[in-house]
Amino acid sequence: MIDKVKASKNTDKIVTSEQLFKLKKASSQTAYLTFTLSNIQYGMNVHNIDGIIEHPALIYSSHMSPPVVGLQHYNKNYLPIMDFAGYRSNPAQSKILVLSTSFFRNDKIFGLLIDQINEIHHATQKDFVKNNYPFNNLLPSYFYINNRLNRIHLLDVADLANQLDW
Repeated sequence: MIDKVKASKNTDKIVTSEQLFKLKKASSQTAYLTFTLSNIQYGMNVHNIDGIIEHPALIYSSHMSPPVVGLQHYNKNYLPIMDFAGYRSNPAQSKILVLSTSFFRNDKIFGLLIDQINEIHHATQKDFVKNNYPFNNLLPSYFYINNRLNRIHLLDVADLANQLDW
């Protein structure tokens, strides 16, 4: 269920649970939410996205090791928030994708700080292109898909979760 979460007073829903259910049921293609991080387009399987926090209110601590930059209150818990971009020219417009390693059990929930949400993109396995240099980007991306003139680097939520000290 992709829902925006109230982190400020003027937050509205971005993608409802009903829309997500229709996306999952609509076709045999996999739906990817595309987003921008440091001018690079990425995609994440919608099954791994638990929510979107539109106006994050991070709690920072000096005791966190990179890539964790802070904690965010979410559904009565505090989630570790990862940031791979570092400096942002306009941090007030940042958003957090709340990710889960298991769509059904919601275990290992964490957040990824991003710059902007783009669109939902559908793809099948045959659309995937192997990335010969998966570590040239901010995040490891072993496959990408071509979207018009841009590459959308596909991220694996398990790769991101493995970078956290659970």
